[in-house]
Amino acid sequence: MVCYSLVESRAEERSNDVELLTVAEVAERLRVQPLTIRRWLKSGELAGIQLGDRAGWRISEDDLGRFLDQRRGPGGSEKGKAAA
Repeated sequence: MVCYSLVESRAEERSNDVELLTVAEVAERLRVQPLTIRRWLKSGELAGIQLGDRAGWRISEDDLGRFLDQRRGPGGSEKGKAAA
């Protein structure tokens, strides 16, 4: 029974985990190429977890949100874009 309780508690912990997005999902949301997302991950601009060569990268919703917040300039506009 101890094993069952341990398995049950671990399942509960996993249900509270943050959703992790793939490179393709993030690229689709931001309307950029997956290569751009990988470049941001490798440079450290975007935080992520590399699971291995075949599994690739995973990005949490929170990390994606922080990345987008950092790229916004004053007043909520994106950095690098000229003011109208």
